[in-house]
Amino acid sequence: MKRKQLLLLLFSWLMTPLGIRAAGPVQFFCIELHNGSKAEFALSTQPWISFSNGSMTVTTTEKTITADLSDVISYTFSEESISTSISTPTMQHVEKPQINYSTGHIRLSGLKEKATVSIVDLKGQQIFKGQSSPDGMMDIDTSLYAKGIYIICTPNGNIKVAVEK
Repeated sequence: MKRKQLLLLLFSWLMTPLGIRAAGPVQFFCIELHNGSKAEFALSTQPWISFSNGSMTVTTTEKTITADLSDVISYTFSEESISTSISTPTMQHVEKPQINYSTGHIRLSGLKEKATVSIVDLKGQQIFKGQSSPDGMMDIDTSLYAKGIYIICTPNGNIKVAVEK
């Protein structure tokens, strides 16, 4: 029973960003595995993502990738190709902002000056929108939000957080 709940939680975590509007012109679905391999799928090829027996399969007309869920480090939606960001020396690697949790607050750092940050719930509804300070920091008061899982959307990537009461 506990394994089914864990798989259901993992499945919902993996599928959450699919229902959320991206901050920019997302063009690729990228997967990174523990063995260091990375795969990307152009969204224009309409990748089909399915889950079965603890594995995730991503299929397009061009290729199919199957991986155990335990081997997946991360998946992201990206504006640029992995191969472009790796092979182009002028591209800068964009780090996700640092996040610190404390009771009733989420503190972000490492953002650009006046970066737009929004929070959406699992229904995809935006419940907060603001800008970081000139030093790239932001403090978000979560005491007003109901218990649940939210996505913090930043220009550098999305962060999933759980608000507990």
